[in-house]
Amino acid sequence: MSPSSIAVAWDEVTDNQRNGIIVLYELQYHQVAGSPTSSVNATDRLAFLTGLAAQTLYSIAIRAFTEDGGGPKSNALLVTTLSEPGLVPTGPPLNLNVIGTTVTSVSSTELNVTWNEVTSSTYEVMGYEVKYTQLDNIQEDRAQTNRIILPPSSSSVLLDGLRKYTRYNISVRVLTSEREGPFSSAVEAQTDEDGKSEIALLGSLSEIITKSW
Repeated sequence: MSPSSIAVAWDEVTDNQRNGIIVLYELQYHQVAGSPTSSVNATDRLAFLTGLAAQTLYSIAIRAFTEDGGGPKSNALLVTTLSEPGLVPTGPPLNLNVIGTTVTSVSSTELNVTWNEVTSSTYEVMGYEVKYTQLDNIQEDRAQTNRIILPPSSSSVLLDGLRKYTRYNISVRVLTSEREGPFSSAVEAQTDEDGKSEIALLGSLSEIITKSW
């Protein structure tokens, strides 16, 4: 399967339903969202549907013919074509915010990260990747970067198990069926000290990424 084609294969009609020699098969297909029905004929049990629209849901049905005419159509098969190569995000998710949690006594080890959920008609959003790097108290002068993969319905994540009163760089990007989009500009945030209730945020609380989708 490609963005503009689908390969379709099927089994023979059962012996007790052939009522003669099968001379050809007819495939009928159309876009589920609405388009005229097209058809192709095949003498083997394999056919290629071409000239299709990318990332589009199609309904496909088939029927067999003897020399006396055609039989009933099969149940419809629903298939979505692939997206076009290169139809991936050109910018990161917008409005990346980092808020230090203050609800419980473990707020000094947690940061809550939120962003705008991404929607698109040109590519399928498969999820998000959040990346965060510790900036303070680094052993051996090496910053460890952690990554979390989240489902496409996500617009926030709670980072826990962090070091107290420590700065982190945090960014997010969208994942598609083709490949990853670019990371947002990093937001720098700091976890609380023990016993502190204020939010410790270095930089803008609501950084608006100016790149567009």
